[in-house]
Amino acid sequence: MMKAEQTECIRVYLRYQSDEDRELQRRMRVDVMRGRAKSAIARDALRAYYFPPALPPAPEVVALTQQVRELARLVSALSRQVNELHQALAELDEVRAQNTQLQTLLLAATFGDRGMKRAAAEVAQTLATGAHAVK
Repeated sequence: MMKAEQTECIRVYLRYQSDEDRELQRRMRVDVMRGRAKSAIARDALRAYYFPPALPPAPEVVALTQQVRELARLVSALSRQVNELHQALAELDEVRAQNTQLQTLLLAATFGDRGMKRAAAEVAQTLATGAHAVK
């Protein structure tokens, strides 16, 4: 297998007619004198041409990015607050249901017959001891 099978020969002709071209020639000679291969210089030049470095983002883009991050943090905080409010609302609904039950027990204990009063006392005792049984 020959080493040059997967290579391509590129011929480059430089005329050095302008000052910029002569500066390129001078820099290339310095690189070659330092031991750098002309093929490496050509590869770097092609890479720089076809894959230029990314430009820094415009100030407007940076500002918008910061605003988006701030909005994302705000949405996250608001989502947590909504979850807390849903939890508080569920607890409030539980308290309202318990109040309705206590009102019913109070009416049964006040205006009911003996069986209703006894059942109301038992449920009230159950509620007072912490076992939330509903009868």
